[in-house]
Amino acid sequence: WHRIRLVFKASRAQNNFQYAQTLSQIGIRALRPVAWIQERRFGVRAQSWLVYEHIDDSICADTLTDDSDPKTVDRVMQTVAHNLRIMREGLLSHGDMKPSNVLITANEVVLIDLDAMQAYPDASRCEKGLAKDVARWMRWWRSDRPQPAIADKAQTALKTAGFEVLSP
Repeated sequence: WHRIRLVFKASRAQNNFQYAQTLSQIGIRALRPVAWIQERRFGVRAQSWLVYEHIDDSICADTLTDDSDPKTVDRVMQTVAHNLRIMREGLLSHGDMKPSNVLITANEVVLIDLDAMQAYPDASRCEKGLAKDVARWMRWWRSDRPQPAIADKAQTALKTAGFEVLSP
């Protein structure tokens, strides 16, 4: 069934590869794909793999706490809000917007795990997808791993970028 489904739908690796290129074109830093390998069996797509660049000295945003460096927290929250605003303009949503899908280096904030990303034909559908991304991002800081100070900074950054942030 999996192989039959792949006849009609892109693989997760293919989705990651294509959206990493799309994000790069619209100014969002995502993990750069180096290679995408698609295996075929009996002429039908089977397994696929994606090889990404290696980023030295990065940490995952899910390691941030209220005690983390405030400048780093501000930079991450501002970049995520900025990226979501650019996605809105491009009619895109991430689909799994949580801190474990954001890498932090000394110089940049990098978006990863693009397999659930979607492009939308119109703004109203895109807004629904982005609302889920915003809700997922806020849920992490409010309840999955509560960090009240970070949640406040995330909420402020998102509201400033024009997103509605629902109260918990």
